[in-house]
Amino acid sequence: MTWSLFSLYCLDNFPKSVYSTYMEELENDMIRKRGFIKFGKFNRKVIQVYELNKKISGNELMMLMLNWSGSMQAERKE
Repeated sequence: MTWSLFSLYCLDNFPKSVYSTYMEELENDMIRKRGFIKFGKFNRKVIQVYELNKKISGNELMMLMLNWSGSMQAERKE
């Protein structure tokens, strides 16, 4: 979640071209080097939720993502 929050900071503060390049590198690094195989999907969901409501608090975003992650886990088991 920490790196996804940093992604939101980058979204708001970096030029779009820099942001796009950095996000691709970040997601690839998190997947290949850190082993977070679903980071790209998770990170894009965080960004999507944030873009719909930029005033969402960190706590609200965390709860939404925990619920979303839980639903993804439940789908996988079915």
